[in-house]
Amino acid sequence: MRALLEDRVPPLQKIGLIYAAWLVICGLAAWFLARWSAQRRLNDVLFVVLGVIAVVNLTQLAYALGFSVSLLTRPRNGLEKFLQHTDIVWYVLFALWPFLAAIGVAQASLRISGRAPLARWSAFGCGIVIAALTPVFLIFTTCRFAGMCV
Repeated sequence: MRALLEDRVPPLQKIGLIYAAWLVICGLAAWFLARWSAQRRLNDVLFVVLGVIAVVNLTQLAYALGFSVSLLTRPRNGLEKFLQHTDIVWYVLFALWPFLAAIGVAQASLRISGRAPLARWSAFGCGIVIAALTPVFLIFTTCRFAGMCV
């Protein structure tokens, strides 16, 4: 049965199906996490940890997209070697980012406005946007730091 399915589905369509499944899973999880987080105010330490994870991911993206040049033209520096050899940690942080963003945005919205519906919808929207961009972000960072596209 598996051989029949593999022969009938072209590779690009498989990627599309995997991406769609990722978005559905992230959308459902973001909705439930946004609802859960908008109903309660979490510990300040957890809020700081969520912020640090977001800053780490954004900093990695900024470095990969803006401040590094191709690995074809130069050897890796110390930071890039460190990022290359700790890639599992960064993959996990990127994979968790949409879920953690839903919690973090809901908490930030609650702290700013105190309105639970606004916190819930803004967290859900942010989680979906980050979930949609996460696979693209992973491709960019993997190509830059792990040298997989070289």
